Amino acid sequence: MSLLKRVWLLCLLSGLMSEALAQLNPIPEEAGISGFVNLGVGAVSGKSNLIAGTDLGDIGSDPIDSIFTKADSESSAIPLANFELAYTFGGKRTQVFAGNLLEDFVRFDFASQLGVRKQFRDTSILAVGYLFTSVPTEVWADPYVANVARDETDRTASGARITYSRIGGSGLELQYTDREVEVDDELSGLTQLGLPTAQAALLDREGDQRQFKATYFFKVSDKHRLGPALTFSDFDLDGEAMAHDRTGVEITHFYNGDRFLFITNVGLSSADYDAVNPIYLDKRDDDRIGVAFTLIDRQAFGESKWWASAILAFFDEDSDIDFYDTEIALVGVSAFRRF
Repeated sequence: MSLLKRVWLLCLLSGLMSEALAQLNPIPEEAGISGFVNLGVGAVSGKSNLIAGTDLGDIGSDPIDSIFTKADSESSAIPLANFELAYTFGGKRTQVFAGNLLEDFVRFDFASQLGVRKQFRDTSILAVGYLFTSVPTEVWADPYVANVARDETDRTASGARITYSRIGGSGLELQYTDREVEVDDELSGLTQLGLPTAQAALLDREGDQRQFKATYFFKVSDKHRLGPALTFSDFDLDGEAMAHDRTGVEITHFYNGDRFLFITNVGLSSADYDAVNPIYLDKRDDDRIGVAFTLIDRQAFGESKWWASAILAFFDEDSDIDFYDTEIALVGVSAFRRF
């Protein structure tokens, strides 16, 4: 339940950026190397009771005064860098690729991906990739501890993703992701509260995460595209009070002008949890909103092959249990180059 701190060094824009480039450019016909790199700096301000941060910086407060209130705000500067590197086999419209993906701001969930893409005669593209955590997210081994320092532990995830886009030459894209989430030291509720083993087990954050996403990209005009999407996520976690289903809607707008590329993404979702939380004696429900704006200036550095980019993002997750409320705001500038 958090947002942006996983690997600033790995991936800031790549979720929206790679999606935009995939829509605007098919797999090349010629053999060779292609991709992009993005380097910059940003600032993040966030509130989270569950996430500590990464090796690159902190996002969570420690210690906290109470396990019954919202988190305090923490701010820090961050480096920004992400990339995608691909090799196309000539005449086969097949690519192997590696890169970093911005998966989910609100959970500080970022992934790296290795995979292969194939473009067919109807221009549809099938991509299969292996997802893994390259820099772990640092979470609290037991988040439910107040007035004393909490211990940090690593959260990682690995699995697979299948994406089928431009289906039948249309704007339809279907995506399925299946990953296993692991927490090195899962001690939720066991230290300060000393919950019985059976109750603490309800708070276990490990398990399987599955997501299905359907998007349809419309060409509004030569310069404008819209991409509404529906998402359904199944967090089949070992702790029944943490397991939940999440349903959401998103819409992405691409403006591809002569000089500027502007990407806007807005998402709304809600989650329904499976069981009553043994600490708060309530079954958790929450609502999430996220907004991100990305601007790329192709002529900021004159005739150089480098482009300037800027991002502004805000995410808010409102839970009926105050402890789980999360807010994140991010602003950043960077230099971007396609090759």
